[in-house]
This record gives sequence, structure tokens and C-alpha cells, in this order.
Amino acid sequence: MAPLNIGGTDLNILKNDPRYPDYPDFTAEISSFDTVTGLGSADLYSDYGGRIHGWLVPDTTGDYRFWLSTDDQGELYLNYDGPDYLDVTDPANQKYLIAYVKDQPAASSGTGWAPPDMWWPQNNNNHPEADSNNVVGLIHLEADQKYYICGLWKEAGGGDQCQVAWMGPDQPDLPVDGSRDAIIDGYYLMPFTRLWASNPKPRHRQELSAEEVTQLGWMPGIEAAGHRLWFDDDPNVTDAPLIYAELPLAANSVNPSNYGVTIEWEKTYWWKVTEVNDANVWDGSIWWFTTTNYAYPENFERYDKAGPSSGDPLALRYRWKDGFSTFPVVGSGSNVMLAGLRDEPPRPYLHYDDYTEGAQALVFYYDNDGNTFVPGYYDWQGYGYPAPKYSEISALTSGTTGIGLGQDWLRKDIKALSLWFKGNPRRTGSAVIVGNTATITSDGADIWNVGPNPYHDEFHYAYNNLLKGTNWAGLGIITARVDSVANTNAWAKAGVMMRESPFPDANHAMLVVTPGSGVSFQYRDVKRGASSETTVAGITAPHWVRLERDSYGRFVATHANDVEQAA
Repeated sequence: MAPLNIGGTDLNILKNDPRYPDYPDFTAEISSFDTVTGLGSADLYSDYGGRIHGWLVPDTTGDYRFWLSTDDQGELYLNYDGPDYLDVTDPANQKYLIAYVKDQPAASSGTGWAPPDMWWPQNNNNHPEADSNNVVGLIHLEADQKYYICGLWKEAGGGDQCQVAWMGPDQPDLPVDGSRDAIIDGYYLMPFTRLWASNPKPRHRQELSAEEVTQLGWMPGIEAAGHRLWFDDDPNVTDAPLIYAELPLAANSVNPSNYGVTIEWEKTYWWKVTEVNDANVWDGSIWWFTTTNYAYPENFERYDKAGPSSGDPLALRYRWKDGFSTFPVVGSGSNVMLAGLRDEPPRPYLHYDDYTEGAQALVFYYDNDGNTFVPGYYDWQGYGYPAPKYSEISALTSGTTGIGLGQDWLRKDIKALSLWFKGNPRRTGSAVIVGNTATITSDGADIWNVGPNPYHDEFHYAYNNLLKGTNWAGLGIITARVDSVANTNAWAKAGVMMRESPFPDANHAMLVVTPGSGVSFQYRDVKRGASSETTVAGITAPHWVRLERDSYGRFVATHANDVEQAA
């Protein structure tokens, strides 16, 4: 497949194109993992991106190594489950990346393209023991098992190709520069079509708690009329299995307990699904998963609204009770139904009880300094929670509103209860205010287009909240004299800013003095978007800057050599 008319060499341009991966401008089937021979040209088009994908089915069990040659940037992925478990725009799926030709992350090939039939990076001197652009070393493959393989490449101009070579029991020779002898032959490849069952849940090779295995599910083949299911705790899954069932097409999810099977802790289970119709049988691959020696009583991810204190079990407050109250007594200050700006990372907004936006995580806002309030929502600042009313939330371990741990904490010989959490990163900066002097220590890349996905800023600052006007807009004026800015960079900056919120991708406007680029009015007017600027060159500190926001949300930035002119 290939979306056309997209310039540049960066592979992310392809991944972010709305046509990728489902709406290519053209498609073709090729007889080997090589566009040069398969499509008959080493200079097919300019300004396009491509994907080759299908099933790799080795004849012989053993360890294999893969090589990739693309022009320009390219990546090669391999997994067990198919494209639905391979969102290549998700950094978490880099674990499936087995080879690449690109600048970042730092590859041993070190360049953004390779000539056709070239397998060894030039800066490795073609040494046969070098890793080439293979990033994982040897990969163990089983005979007759289907593996989803996917090659991506992005072409700007000039020659172009995507080629994959391998070495292992089915092809024992090292690839040689200038030769196509090691390219994966079509004999070992099958076009990707959904004739077989795919997308197993639990996922193939997944490790999960036994209590999470409530269903065995899969995506049916596109021509299937029914399914045959085998499930067992022995790898010879078709020999006297715990479950064998012939199922209608709609029954592509089953509960093991309905067949008298209890999923045990610390055990491996194997299963396969064969798709059938009146004329054909598509024999499935064998999948397996392993259960852990622990269970998840609460994963904090199943809620779709904050909700009332009783009722909907997917409402957060149905299970978790916070302390955000002042009547009849002062609570702890903790809050699990966030007020304030919606969708501000890293705290998604949970609606009270009007509508839902899908499952979201529990977000627990807390502050133990004795003056807890919800940030960005001025009305709550008047309600302080004096120490030692520390932040806390609670939930029952059993019962209809409980989290499912139960009263028997010793079942299955449980030894301990652990709580894991992820908070905001540890701050590397600080702000200390004594009298009229603020001392700020900060760290980060820039207050300008760090990113993308999303664009954000990295800095530290001291701030005050602007009071609301009658139209809910914060009015304010801030004036400052920038005495000096060390020339650590031509765009090092000191000045004044007004910001929608403290979050790194928030809208903002600022006026800054730089040591080498002049005075600059810089702003982000679309949250998570790129920044813009208007700059007057040739001005250095000392210099006055002033930023004003009116009742309509408009900003006026002025600068001058003395404060009267700045005003």
C-alpha cells in the first residue's frame, strides 16, 4: 500500500497521514519481501509512504535474524497477533520493532536511507559479526507458526525500495551487499487476509492474573461460518483438552467457567481457534498465556463518570469516597471529581452524572499543605483544609460497592497487598519568594515547541492566579524590568507570561528579552499546538516589558527602555 503526494523523509509523516493504514492510493501483491523485484522498479515514485505486510510462516524452528534496506527511512515490525496489536504511532509498540533504517532512535546504520540490496551499515565496515540495523538480535521462531511482519518506509525523491533479508534455519547464509539471495522468498509469506482467527484475548504470550481471565475472545475470519475451540493446560492442546467446542459464528467469546474450567494462579494455558465453513478449514495458530501469582482487586481504569455516591457501578464515587467537604465538618481536602478545566493532562475530567466519554482512570487530586483547593477553579480557594487533615480516599474491600478484594485476604496464600501509582514527574526546579524577591531554579528544553504530540513547554516559574471578571475572563497587567539575560543561547529568555493553566501544553502569551534574538512576543493560541512569535531584533537587556489582558481575552504587549514608555 502507499499514500501518495506526501513529501519528506521522516517516517512519522506516513504514520500521521489520515490515509494510513486503511486508505492507500494503490495496493499490489508481491512475490517476495522486495519492492524492487515485486514492483519492477528501484525508483517507483517520489513523495510517498509505503507498507508491506503479511504473515511469515517458517518451515523450521530456530533462531533468525532480520535485515532491512529502505530508501528513505524505514522500520520493520514482527509480532504474533496481527496489525490490530501494532499501532506503530504508539511508542509502547516499539517492543515489536526489530530493524530500522533511520536517524532516531540512534541506529547502527546512522543514516536515513540505504541503497538497494545494501544490508550492512557503512560505519560498521561490513563486519560479518556486526548487528546491522537489527535492534533485537536473534529471534526464535516456531515452524508453521504464523507471524505478522510489517515493513514501513517513507520516500522523498530519487530511488526508493523496501527489502527484507533474513538468516536462520530456512536461509542459512549471511546477506551480502549487492545480492538479493537472502531476501525473504514468497514461499514463506502469506498475504494478510482475515481468513484465520486473530486478535486473541488474552493476547498471545500475555501475563495476567487468573481473575482477569473471564473470557476467551478472538476476531473471526472473514469467510468463517463457525469456530472450533481447543483450550488446555498442556501445549498439545488438541489432545484431550479441557475445553473443546464447536461454536456458531457469533460465539467468538466464551467464558471458561461455563465449561467447568477454573483458571488457576501461576499456570500456563494453550488454546487455538480454527475457522470453518462448508467448504474450507483455516487451521489456527496455537496461542498461550500465563497467569501470575497475584491478582488485581482494583486497576483504577474502569470509570466513565464521577457520578453520585450510589448507583452506577462505573461511577467513581460509587466505590471511592473522598474528603472534599466543609459541611457538616471539614474533610480531608482530597477530591476524586475534578472541577475546573476539562481534558487538562495529566488529569482527565470526569463528568458528574450527565454523560460519559468512555472509561478513564481514577484521578486523585491531593495537597497536604493545609490549604487544599482544586487548581484552575477559583471558587474553591476559599475553602481551606487546615493540617493535619491530610488527603485521603477510601473504598470498601467487599460488598456491592466494594473493589472486589473480598474479606478473605489469605485466599490463594496471599502474602501482601501492594499499591502502585504514577504521579507527575519529580520537579527539577523550584521557586522561593521572600518579600518582593523571587528566586527561581528551572530545567527543561525550552518554552517553545517542545514535542510534538503534543507540543509543550519545559520550564519552572512563580505565578499568581488572575481574578475572574464578570465575563469569566482573567484581567491583568504585569510589568517587569529585565536587567540581564546570560547568553547561554541566543534564544535564552526572561520576561512575563500569562498562561491558561500550569500544564505544559497550555495556551499562553509572553513577552521576553533574549541575549541574541531581540525582544519577542511569543504565544500558543491552540492548546497542544505549535507556538508563534513576533520579534524585534537588536534589543538587549536591560529593558522593560509589559503584558496586558483585557476583558475580551485580548493581549497587548509593549516594551521600552524605561517604565513610562512601556506603560
